[in-house]
Amino acid sequence: ALRGLADALRNELLGCNVSVHIAYPPDTDTPGYAQEAKSKPQECADFSALVGTPFSASSVARSVVRGLSARQYHVASPDFLQNRLVDTMVGVTPRNNPMLECLLLPVLAVVELVFLRLIDHYGARYGTRLAAEAAQVQKTKRA
Repeated sequence: ALRGLADALRNELLGCNVSVHIAYPPDTDTPGYAQEAKSKPQECADFSALVGTPFSASSVARSVVRGLSARQYHVASPDFLQNRLVDTMVGVTPRNNPMLECLLLPVLAVVELVFLRLIDHYGARYGTRLAAEAAQVQKTKRA
């Protein structure tokens, strides 16, 4: 939804000397992230553990400032793999690394499929767990 809004705003404001950018910060080691980790669903925690440790707030901030300074529409993060996945999903919007995309496209297509399967797996697992918990609550109410 935010990406669609950013795309629309960019297109609408292009002739008005207003620049629009969108950033996709990776998991970032902040007090808010630590607080979220205490209550996030297990499936989200498992996925976060799979993709690695959070990036430092300073490295994420430097990356965002660097991307904004370079006037990137899709502001790069310090996460190389995440940036390549963003590269494969930019559609008809400005690209940060067109030559690298062309070279890595076959590999990125496979990586994208792997991530799609992982995301679907964790989403389905979460839905199954919620349904089981709801059934248990209903069973307890009837008893």
